[in-house]
Amino acid sequence: MDDKARFSLYEKLYFHEIDRKEKLLSRLSMPLAMIAGLLSFFGYLLSKAPVSDTGWPYVFFWVFYDCAFISFALALWYFRKAWIRGNFDYVLPVLSRLEDHRERELKPHFQSDVEGLDAYFETVILDYYVRGATINATNNDERTNAIDQLSKFVALCAVLAMLSFIPFFIASH
Repeated sequence: MDDKARFSLYEKLYFHEIDRKEKLLSRLSMPLAMIAGLLSFFGYLLSKAPVSDTGWPYVFFWVFYDCAFISFALALWYFRKAWIRGNFDYVLPVLSRLEDHRERELKPHFQSDVEGLDAYFETVILDYYVRGATINATNNDERTNAIDQLSKFVALCAVLAMLSFIPFFIASH
């Protein structure tokens, strides 16, 4: 693979990871809606929770409710992990900074060797692509895992919340 093909490949990989991040973040809208719905459902159940003299519905309600709330808390944790990364994504510097770097830092070292300057500057850009694609791919992989866990815990929370509704319904009727 020659240098131009390698440069083109790294550029495509870099922009692919940027696009992948946007697609992953857009997948968070459905779990967010489910989290909001579950939160209001929890509030409704809690406001009319069975009292202790109802017997077994009281015990089963609180077991299911507490388990649902724990899975809800874990879902929130994974939502945060998917939305806010501890390792920030890597983006290219703005064009004016790249040109300033070229003019102030690199040009004095190359004096009149314009071809050498251009080749080295291309290497700098290539390095940005490599670092960016690597960091962003790692972050996107972690984001994918967090979204997967988020989906599992939201589904588990919904099932447990529905199960807590059964003793709630029995105790209230």
